[in-house]
Amino acid sequence: MPQPQTAPRLAPLATNEPSKRVRLSLVIPICGGLDLTRACCVSILQARLSTGLPDELIVVDNGSDDGSAVWLDDLQARFDWVRIIHHPRNLGFAEGCNSGLRLARGDALAILNNDTLVESALFTKLCAVLDVEDQAGLVAPVSNYVMGQQLTELRSEEGPRDIEAIAHRLALEAQGKISEVDKLAGLCLVGKRSFFQDVGLFDPAYGLGNYEDEDLCLRTRIAGYRLLIAQDAYVHHFGNKSFQDLGIDYDLQLARQKRLHRNRWRNNELYLLEEALEDKDFDRALELGDPLEQAPLGRDWCHRARAKALVEKGREEEALLLYTRFVDRHPRHTESACLLAFCLLENDRVQEGRIQLARTLRECHLDDALAAPVLARLARWCWSRSLHDEARQHLASAYQIDEGFLPAKVIESGFLLEESRYQEALTLLSPIRAEENSDIYANLGIAHWHLGHADQARSDFERGASLGGPDSAAARNLAHILAQEHQLAVESS
Repeated sequence: MPQPQTAPRLAPLATNEPSKRVRLSLVIPICGGLDLTRACCVSILQARLSTGLPDELIVVDNGSDDGSAVWLDDLQARFDWVRIIHHPRNLGFAEGCNSGLRLARGDALAILNNDTLVESALFTKLCAVLDVEDQAGLVAPVSNYVMGQQLTELRSEEGPRDIEAIAHRLALEAQGKISEVDKLAGLCLVGKRSFFQDVGLFDPAYGLGNYEDEDLCLRTRIAGYRLLIAQDAYVHHFGNKSFQDLGIDYDLQLARQKRLHRNRWRNNELYLLEEALEDKDFDRALELGDPLEQAPLGRDWCHRARAKALVEKGREEEALLLYTRFVDRHPRHTESACLLAFCLLENDRVQEGRIQLARTLRECHLDDALAAPVLARLARWCWSRSLHDEARQHLASAYQIDEGFLPAKVIESGFLLEESRYQEALTLLSPIRAEENSDIYANLGIAHWHLGHADQARSDFERGASLGGPDSAAARNLAHILAQEHQLAVESS
């Protein structure tokens, strides 16, 4: 399928200097926000004093009118490793970054938002991942204010003054842990110069900002590179301060950028596959292309997307081959490694599945957002194999992570229904029926049916079917009771 117009590339670095250790250039685009920029730069100065990195700091001033230009010029005059680029107007995040990256002299290049503070060993940790991971494209830290798997929850007593303490805690909890993901936020990214030469810089079509990082991440995966999180590296992020300072409605800007992003990628197979998964349109995902075609680097993401759709359709045997291929190339992609284990279990390859799951738990990083679903699903599998005590143990562990975890409550209600404890199932599910979840309504309907509440059962099944579609448990139960009612009507007539 055709691709969007190619983003600008980075020229090779022309130098006669002898080969040394990898040199890191850091680019920070700003537009106003002097206090934030000052604090960010101070944290970078402290990091350099501690570790020697970054070797070079390039701050790109996108037309600031709050005194930032004067302060930056003074910073440049005091430190010979600091360079400032002044633009007379705001070129946007993408082009601001690009102008700094073009000027950078490093072998590794980093981008950082100015509304951040860095821990002293941040760049050492990120560059170490670049060195040890095959096909590493972009590496990012975790943060307190970010979407997706980069998010790390701070403790109640932790804040911007505790960055080194937070980094120390993460080092104890996740030292050396690396996760591969589908996308990374653009607030802090590090990649090799050779990567940017191959994949390109940010696409300036994204203007003031938002979705330029998603665009770069999608191009990264298509080109066969990997998106990695150093789980023990931390950046403190104040969050959307640039848009606030510019008086921009962040939600409105985000919606506009999402439309722009879709228009630029709407003919790309991988984008369409993952869009179908996001929309829970699994039939459409399986209609896109040949799922068994041998995958070159990058195309295996299409296999992974189809495997997810197959699992959702209950076709674990077909998904198994695709997940095996994907995890072989992406062993640190925790979600896929877990799903491979469950495909093995569902295909009665129990020992292999348990070994795969144990390896994933040992070698990959599972945050709470992923650990709770894994434990809940393992509980459901154990129950289906009559391993009831083990099932309850796993479910209890899921509740320890998140006492209100919705899938765990649905699974527990299923256990109660199988044991004919219908009133207990109602008591468990009734407080959460407002969540508008198809499986909740399916189990509520079963409980009401067995308690003799036929009208309420029909109502629950109808609502569940409208939410979950024709393949849902609620829809199947609704069809069953309608068939029973039709048969009774025929017999009575």
